[in-house]
Amino acid sequence: MDYALFQLINNLAGRWWFLDFLGIFFAEYLIFVMVFLAATLLCIWKDEVQKMVRQIVALKAFAAAFFGYVLKIIIQLAYQRPRPFAVHEVLKLIDKSADASFPSGHTVLSFALAFSIYFYNKKLGVVFFVLAALVGLGRIYVGVHYPLDVLGGILIGALSAFVAERLPWNKVFKK
Repeated sequence: MDYALFQLINNLAGRWWFLDFLGIFFAEYLIFVMVFLAATLLCIWKDEVQKMVRQIVALKAFAAAFFGYVLKIIIQLAYQRPRPFAVHEVLKLIDKSADASFPSGHTVLSFALAFSIYFYNKKLGVVFFVLAALVGLGRIYVGVHYPLDVLGGILIGALSAFVAERLPWNKVFKK
């Protein structure tokens, strides 16, 4: 079922140049846009109360991304799932080594950021969830991840953001 869903998405690749452009952009570069947007939004708050909130939200997002990426590395060391292009004939639109596929690191990071923002601001978080979903979809579209790799990335991103949210940050920023 995982491979069938992968084929459904990846078989759209190579048909329309604009869709390929979007797929590559979502898979490779949208995560950087998300980080830039989050940093920009955090920088526009001016007053002193917002300054502390900004620092805590930024630290939580960074911690969530760090926790998620470490967990991703541990999982990939324990479970070496091959990438789709290493096992099947698929159209691969980006250069990627044939290292472990599960979970998707891009998806882990983008969802860790999205969840971190959602915990602070629900409306803005929804925007970041949409962007993060496009990152995950892009990773499947370009042929480097299966849908379950992306789902695993979503779950790890959510877990790491939840852990980062629950840490006692108020003690870190005590005056």
